[in-house]
Amino acid sequence: MADARGWTKTSHKKAYGTLVKGKKGRKGEFTQCMNKMKGKVDDPAAYCMSLKVKGGIPTSEVAALAIIDGVPIMEVISALAQ
Repeated sequence: MADARGWTKTSHKKAYGTLVKGKKGRKGEFTQCMNKMKGKVDDPAAYCMSLKVKGGIPTSEVAALAIIDGVPIMEVISALAQ
């Protein structure tokens, strides 16, 4: 089912996959997404986490991926709070 803007679980997965092309499933995947979104969205960490969560990945798993990737814990907490 699509959300109010027409996004589906599949479209969220595809958008994230495009942003992390070449890194998917490898260290640096999450920071690559954030780097590509800097200057395009207010909070790149929150945006990338949202794509993963709305794509069907549990929030705790997404937070762990971000932390393992070197995203500062306070950025992760801030992104989760949004």
